[in-house]
Amino acid sequence: MARGPDIELSGATDADQDFIAGARQDIADLLAEIARLRTLLNADERATGTPAR
Repeated sequence: MARGPDIELSGATDADQDFIAGARQDIADLLAEIARLRTLLNADERATGTPAR
């Protein structure tokens, strides 16, 4: 994927910059985990016949 020009964050700490840099992958990982948990929840609901919500 092509990247645009870098931006400068004034006043951002190293921790802030690390958080921002990892956010794209963190969001993708979070969405994958939500999908995984929904699959487990749906399987449990089918097995028990009881909605878990």
